[in-house]
Amino acid sequence: MATAELLIRLAPILGCYLLGVCLARCGVRPSQVDGVFGAALHIGLPCLVLSTVPGLTLKGELLWLPLAALLGHLLTGALAWIWLAPRLNDPRQRGVAISGAMIMNLAVVYPFVFAVWGLAGASFLLLLDLGNALLTLSLVYMLCCGFGYARGRLRTVMGLLLRFPPLWALGVALSMNAFDWRLPLALERVGGGVAAVLLLLVLVALGVYSRWPLKPDRKTLAVAVVRGAAGGLVGLLLSVLLGLPPLAEKVLIVGCAAPVGFNTLVFAARAELDRDYAANVVSFSLLCGLIYLPVLIVLLERV
Repeated sequence: MATAELLIRLAPILGCYLLGVCLARCGVRPSQVDGVFGAALHIGLPCLVLSTVPGLTLKGELLWLPLAALLGHLLTGALAWIWLAPRLNDPRQRGVAISGAMIMNLAVVYPFVFAVWGLAGASFLLLLDLGNALLTLSLVYMLCCGFGYARGRLRTVMGLLLRFPPLWALGVALSMNAFDWRLPLALERVGGGVAAVLLLLVLVALGVYSRWPLKPDRKTLAVAVVRGAAGGLVGLLLSVLLGLPPLAEKVLIVGCAAPVGFNTLVFAARAELDRDYAANVVSFSLLCGLIYLPVLIVLLERV
């Protein structure tokens, strides 16, 4: 593993998060960065989907990767629902726990995979990310709304889902992929750049919401364990069952072991869940992931 290259690729992630922590120490309040989440939902995620999904190769055995991500979501979500949800009295925290256990933070995994396995590994991870996006932008978002301000109102939840811009963007992008249409290269680059900037701003907002020093309680630790440890075991099981190429198997295991996704906090803000709890879960899981992901990759390389 090229340590220097890996640190360079991780520097924007860590730098933006630490910038947010510093801003919080300087008096910036969480309410002052709430607009970042709306921008990420309505602009950043659609731009990311439209600039990447149309160019994916969706055929043959590689289709097992997005399907594996869907299965991983459902299994970790079921575990969180059965094990974590009954231990949380506040429905807003239940929504955070279940969504956090399901959403894979593949933005953190990409630098590791690219540094070790290059473009081939990154392309496999992108396919895994397609399945991650499919369920995150539909079922997981709907669950968050159901536990949040639309609690108990199925019609309201479905209406929110149908008005969710990233889901429409995903539908358009999959149609473009099916007909082999692509955006002009300049637009793809602009869209990717806009998405990258807004993702970094979400990291700054995450830092503002975090409370340092982090003192994770049991309910925060439990979500991180389900997402990382249980997710990794699910990835290992699926890699054995699906018969993927060796490199795709490794990428699947690492991707399924990803820490809690940033969208956990984005959705918490949108659905009026417990944002402080979401920020703690995402922050703690992120820091754990920066430790265990390289260890996991080294172990997989030695097998």
